[in-house]
Amino acid sequence: MENKNEAMRAYIEEDLKSFPEIMPETLNDWMHPTLESCDEAAHTMVLRFPMSSWERNGIGTLHGGIMFSSMDLSMSMLLRYYSQGLIPPTVSLTVNFLRPVSMKEGYFLVSCKQTSLGKKNGTVYAELLIPSNGKIAATGIGTFAIIRNE
Repeated sequence: MENKNEAMRAYIEEDLKSFPEIMPETLNDWMHPTLESCDEAAHTMVLRFPMSSWERNGIGTLHGGIMFSSMDLSMSMLLRYYSQGLIPPTVSLTVNFLRPVSMKEGYFLVSCKQTSLGKKNGTVYAELLIPSNGKIAATGIGTFAIIRNE
C-alpha cells in the first residue's frame, strides 16, 4: 500500500512542478498549489493553496473565482492520476459556497475524492477547507472528460 501512495505522491508532485513550464503565467501556475496528502486506495488527495492579496474580493475575503478554480484544478489533477491520460477538460462543475475564507488564513486546502471513472468521463467530489477551524467553505462536484494518451 505504501508503495502505491508513494507512486501517487511522486506523480502528483511532478505534475505540480510542471505548471511553470506547461502552463506559464496561467491561473493554475499563479495559485502555486502543493500536495498536502494523498491516499491511492481511498482515491483521495488534498492540495494546499497559499493565499495572495490579488486573490481577494471586494469585501476582503478569498474571491469565489479562486475557490472555484482551485477546486477545478484539484479535481482534474486527481482524475488525471487515475485515468493516466491527458489533462481532463471540465465537462461540468457545480460549486456551493458555504462561508467566506478570511485572507488572514494564509492558505486553504482542497480535499478531493474520485467518485467514478469510466471510459469517457469521471467524477470527483471536493471540499474547500478553512485550515484554522476545519470548516468547509465550499463543496463541489465535477465531471471531466477522459482523454487517453494514444
